[in-house]
Amino acid sequence: MNDQKPTLSDLRIAPESRGARAQRGGRRWWLWLIGAVVIAVAAFLFWPRTPEVALVRVQAPSGAQGGAVLNASGYVVARRLATVSSEVTGRVVEVLVEEGMPVTLGQLLARLDDQLAQSQLALAKSEQDAANKSKQEADVRLAEA
Repeated sequence: MNDQKPTLSDLRIAPESRGARAQRGGRRWWLWLIGAVVIAVAAFLFWPRTPEVALVRVQAPSGAQGGAVLNASGYVVARRLATVSSEVTGRVVEVLVEEGMPVTLGQLLARLDDQLAQSQLALAKSEQDAANKSKQEADVRLAEA
């Protein structure tokens, strides 16, 4: 019965197979080294570099510029808005300024139709004259009484 049991000496690795495995391990070491060198060379070649900068001397421009012309089209928008109104109402007869023109305080901007105002003034003057005559007549009567 003891003949069929494996012994510890049967479990050992043969020396000839140990040498082949050691040789393969040595080859693997060289493969790892070659792979690392290839990766290092690729990283060196493809690594982004800072661009070279050319230095130049700069001189300030002189005061004389020759023939600079600017042609532009468009419109100007006022920085502030001003509301314009009159003290009386009426029909506008004449406009003396155009949109966008600068104006000064008290400047005449437009003329209104004054026919209605003139007729009202004439009516007021005639009413004043009538009132003055009535007063004179009342003064005469008072003096006679």
